[in-house]
Amino acid sequence: MRSITVVFSILACQCTLALASLAEHQLPPSVPKKELQNDAKLRSYYEAHLAEFQEEEAVRLRAFAIARDAGETDYNLIRRVKALYTEASKKRQVGNLKGYNVIQEWGWVTQRELRRGVYELVQKMDVGSSSDPIVTSEAATLLVLVDRRKARVKTFEEVKTLIERRLGEPIKFDGPRL
Repeated sequence: MRSITVVFSILACQCTLALASLAEHQLPPSVPKKELQNDAKLRSYYEAHLAEFQEEEAVRLRAFAIARDAGETDYNLIRRVKALYTEASKKRQVGNLKGYNVIQEWGWVTQRELRRGVYELVQKMDVGSSSDPIVTSEAATLLVLVDRRKARVKTFEEVKTLIERRLGEPIKFDGPRL
C-alpha cells in the first residue's frame, strides 16, 4: 500500500511540473477581466456606429490626356490620345511621354470624387479595359480601369485602435519600451 502511495506522489509531482512547464511556455496568459470589459465596450461602440466604418466602392484609374493643338480636329485628337495609350501600354510608362501631355495615376477614387458621367462610364468598364476617348474643347482623355474595390464595412479588428482613441481608452502596446 505504501509503495502505491509513493508511486502516486511521484506521478502527481511529475504532472504538476509538466503543467507548470506547459503553462510557462505554451499557454497564452489569461486576459484580465477589465480588458474583456473594455473590449466589450469597444465592440458595442463599433456595432452601434457601423455606418462610420463603411468603405465606399472605389476604382483605381489611370488617365491618358492630350491637349488639343490650335485648330486640331476631334478625329486627330482622338488618334493622338489612342497612340499615347498604345505607346505607354507597350512601355508600361507613367509621366510625360515623347511630347505628349500626361499620363496620370489617379489612384483610388470614389463615386463622390468623380463627375456623374465619368463614374457611370467607369462602372461599365472591366478591370484592365480603357474607355473611349473623352473629348472636350481643350483636350482628349482616355481612362483605364486599373482595379476595382467593392464597398464593405471594415472589421472590428481594423478599427479597434481608432475606437480606442475616440473613446479615450488606453492603447495597449506589448512591444519593448524605448
